[in-house]
This record gives sequence, structure tokens and C-alpha cells, in this order.
Amino acid sequence: MKVLIKCWSPDGAPNTIFLGSRWIFSGFFDWIAGSSSLMATVDFINVWGLIIIGFLLFIGLFTRWISVAGNFDDIKKVLELIRHYGKPAGIGAHRLETVEACVAQGIKPDFWVKTFHHHNYWSAQVAPDQRDIESIWCDDPQKTMEFMSRLEEPWITFKVLAAGAIKPEEGFPAAFEAGADFICVGMYDFQIVGDSNIALDALANVKNRLRPWRG
Repeated sequence: MKVLIKCWSPDGAPNTIFLGSRWIFSGFFDWIAGSSSLMATVDFINVWGLIIIGFLLFIGLFTRWISVAGNFDDIKKVLELIRHYGKPAGIGAHRLETVEACVAQGIKPDFWVKTFHHHNYWSAQVAPDQRDIESIWCDDPQKTMEFMSRLEEPWITFKVLAAGAIKPEEGFPAAFEAGADFICVGMYDFQIVGDSNIALDALANVKNRLRPWRG
């Protein structure tokens, strides 16, 4: 997100940030901002540091440690940037903690993208007490359902089939009954008609949904 902000915001350059510093380190930062060679080093570290952190987040390594350094102001700025161009802006996550933290910070996207699936498949039972295993993308479906039911924004859910471990006949109804307004599902071309019919049947037979339909 910082990369997006730096690309589109004229105030995102490091020297501008350094020159605007205050308090006891302001002189030190002014000294750095006044040196082109030092600023070149800062730019190099900044760019590659962000790339490495983004890559680690993308492949799922050290996410808990990296999240400690999360900057919610950056999330707000990216949402504002997207909306500035007339587009709806959403927030997506595997972990419910991400959604909870954004809500706690008063961040209101136009929609949420959050995983949901049950754990009644064999590969989820390999280590049922361990959250961080590669075959589970929604570590607490009950808690996810309860928290998402309190949000007013539309909820697009994904990984409803747990990467193919759950049949559409099970995953689709479970997602809609849990409160999802839309499902995002990957499939081959020859599965489109069948999966679309399953989704229509699931929508027509939703019974125990507590969350109002949104979107």
C-alpha cells in the first residue's frame, strides 16, 4: 500500500517526509534529506524493504510479525485513492483479526472479502489444533460468521471450497447461510454451468441465515 501511496501522492517522497519531521530527531532527518547520496540509500532501502515485506505477506511468511507494524492510515489512504477514481474500495483477508482490527480503527470499506469454509474435510484434520496449516484458510468459521453478521457492508467470501476439498453442494449453501452476500469461486470452464446451477439452488434454499442480505 505504501508503494501505491508513493506513486500517486506528491507528498509521499521520503525527503518530503523527513523535512516535515518534528521533535528531537528533526535535525538528524533534515541532515539526511539534505544529502542526495544518503537519500539515494534511503530510497533503495525503502523500496526493497517494502518489496520484501510485500512478498513475505503474499506467500504467507511472518505475517503475524509484519502485522505488528501495520499502518492503518495507509489503508485509509488507499481506500480514499480508489474512491477518488470512482471505484468501490474493499478490504480482503484470510484472518479475521485483520477485519477486526480495521473495524476497531473505524475503517469502513465498501465491501469485505473474507474467507469462509467449514473444517469437515480430511486435510483440515491433520492438525486440528493448529491454526497455521496450509489446508485451512478460515481458521474459525463460527467466529467469522458471528463477527461478519454485525457488519453492514456487503461480504464477498472466497475459499468456500477450501481449494477443492469441499464439494460445491456443501460449500455454496454453507457460505450463504453463514451470511455471505456473494461467493468468489475458481473453476474450470466445463464447471461453470454446473456450479452456477448449484449456486442458484443454494440461493433458493437458504434457511438459517441470520445476517440481512447486503449489496
